[in-house]
Amino acid sequence: MLSSPCNSILRKASKQPFDFVYILLTWNKRRSSHRLGDPCALSLILAPVDRFFRLTFAFLFLVASMWNVIVSGVSSKTMPSIDTKISIRSSKKEPSLTAVGRSTGMLQPAQTQGRIFPCESLTITTSGAVCDEHRLDFPEIDLKEILDGNSYLPDRSTTIFISEKIMGGVDYKNLTIILQWKPVTPEFLQMYLSEYLQYWGNRIPYRLFWNTSYELCDESCSIYTDSGEFLPEDIDGLSPTLAADSNFNGMPASFWNMNIKP
Repeated sequence: MLSSPCNSILRKASKQPFDFVYILLTWNKRRSSHRLGDPCALSLILAPVDRFFRLTFAFLFLVASMWNVIVSGVSSKTMPSIDTKISIRSSKKEPSLTAVGRSTGMLQPAQTQGRIFPCESLTITTSGAVCDEHRLDFPEIDLKEILDGNSYLPDRSTTIFISEKIMGGVDYKNLTIILQWKPVTPEFLQMYLSEYLQYWGNRIPYRLFWNTSYELCDESCSIYTDSGEFLPEDIDGLSPTLAADSNFNGMPASFWNMNIKP
């Protein structure tokens, strides 16, 4: 039990928890009557400190809560828009992204592109693809190496550069076209290729992707980029033997590569 003088001081201190001067002065008058290590001294120190820290933690918790509300409100606001538009090619499985420049009144390329853009003519044969007289043959497949697990089905690509070309009444400048053959079967599934081959025969389904960049000029020139995939339905006069229905769902979505190494 604490002494009655100590209790009297604590009662006064509890009524004035922030008046540290009062507490110190009160203790200073009485310290001569207390020994070193007197519990009253410890109580005088801990009483206001305990209240101070509890109030401090409560205040910090309130500030943190308000900060979370403020941050949530800011993040939910609409971000500033970027001068970029997206055009979706209905004949392609993937949307094409067209970065539009700041020039106004310019004819948008999505309004004029045909099904086989960026080619004016496109033919698929047993050898590969021909885009405006530019060839991209199917990659040669060494089935033994692949079935033995020593390699994967290969890709093949080509890059075409044309300084100026008019298509659909639009003048394209500095036109770059990248064509790429890629196997339908991803690498992590090629370990099961031997099981697929019994249904596919001596042929492998491949997809034909394209990427392009070009400039359109009005009062000023702007650079555009676009990408997509050619589907069998895009190719006029395509031989049914080249349209690969690799999933056997009645909807060919790739092309048969018959360039198989014996």
